[in-house]
Amino acid sequence: MNIAFFDFDHTISTKDSFLDFVAFSKGKTSLYLSLCILAPFLIIYKARLYSGQKIKELVLSYHFKGMNQDEFDQLCEQYGRERINVIINNKASDRIKWHQENNHRIVVVSASIDKLLRYWCEQNCLELIGSRLAIEEGKLSGKLLGKNCN
Repeated sequence: MNIAFFDFDHTISTKDSFLDFVAFSKGKTSLYLSLCILAPFLIIYKARLYSGQKIKELVLSYHFKGMNQDEFDQLCEQYGRERINVIINNKASDRIKWHQENNHRIVVVSASIDKLLRYWCEQNCLELIGSRLAIEEGKLSGKLLGKNCN
């Protein structure tokens, strides 16, 4: 059996899906404000002195820490239904269709939160490997469960 692996962000999609999701769910103003507040950490990250996982967890905490898991799951499904198709790269979409027509197993691999992409992947019969959220007492902790999938 042939297997095709695709990265999601900037391969299947034209954008970073995590930041796009924040803008979708919280608004662009909230996203930009958080990036300004977190700018010192972003600079340290760009200098390779701070990990991508820590940056992602800072943004997660800023926007979603304490959010009910079910509410977050609904936002993710809404994002999958309403937004992801807008950011899909047509060439990548064509390549995925080619693999499907040839009965290949297709796996999407992403550092983005798996829940953001799950609905879209299920609708397109694609397997998914992504970063997972840590949940504490039914609420988002702002942390990843294990390592960032990158």
